[in-house]
Amino acid sequence: MTVATENCVVGYIGNGVNKNFAFAFLIQDAGSLKLYLNGVLVPSNYSVTGFDNPAGGSVTYPVTGAAILASDYLEIIRDVSYTQQAVFSNQGAFSPASVEDALDQLALQTQQLAAAVLLRYSTSGLPSAKRKGQLVFNLDLSVPVYSDGTNWRKLSDNGVVA
Repeated sequence: MTVATENCVVGYIGNGVNKNFAFAFLIQDAGSLKLYLNGVLVPSNYSVTGFDNPAGGSVTYPVTGAAILASDYLEIIRDVSYTQQAVFSNQGAFSPASVEDALDQLALQTQQLAAAVLLRYSTSGLPSAKRKGQLVFNLDLSVPVYSDGTNWRKLSDNGVVA
């Protein structure tokens, strides 16, 4: 498979009605998905479709209970491990699929790091403030605090969220 998108984060502002939230990027499995409501990790009460689909899928949150309100912010994040699990033995059979899977994992890791680094430098050191149009990561570079409700966006050359 190819990694055809650069996104690894999408965020939504609630409306009191919608419980289905799409993501248009690859999330390989449940261990690679993090869901945050107002910057706090959501451990349960959600369901996901589209694992291992390069086109993405959707999250239903909450499964039980009322939909999130306009004052709530939900983020779906692909959070892959930084380990390398591929094993290639000397003089062994060549498996293009295994090589491609390993390269795909590197691409996902790189996107995750790029999102954390680029957006970290756009925040002016205010990780606890809700700043419209920016996604702020805390010091471990994996937990989002705020975004603009649409999706992760690249920075322009002057460091402003485009």
